[in-house]
Amino acid sequence: YYGGNCKPSDCYHNNLCELNSLTNNWREVINSTPDNVPMKKIYCGMISFKINGKNNLLVFGGYGPVPVTTHSHSQYILHPNNPNRCITNEAHMMCVTTSPGQWIVPVITGTRPPPCYGFTMHTLHNDEGVMFG
Repeated sequence: YYGGNCKPSDCYHNNLCELNSLTNNWREVINSTPDNVPMKKIYCGMISFKINGKNNLLVFGGYGPVPVTTHSHSQYILHPNNPNRCITNEAHMMCVTTSPGQWIVPVITGTRPPPCYGFTMHTLHNDEGVMFG
């Protein structure tokens, strides 16, 4: 899972955890660099896929506190009821096979979906993904 928030203190997270379904063991995936880290958020979409036989995760969109560092290819729309929160269309990838991992901002061509949250993503054919909602 990625991110999340805690109530009632309204804090947000940007950590990534992985469950090994063979051993039922959770581990936090450590990021090797502070660069390109996704914003702290909730309600983002995630899909997994393989590149060159290695497991990767794509995290897209979400809702959370306005980030200090933004990415030039992403949009951040202030929430109309809370100007300290925003909706984004950030996209980040991490290879979770290697340890430690490293977040990257992938080059995405075509028309990127607008900032959104609370949608569903699904992997198709291990190299394509679809969004609903």
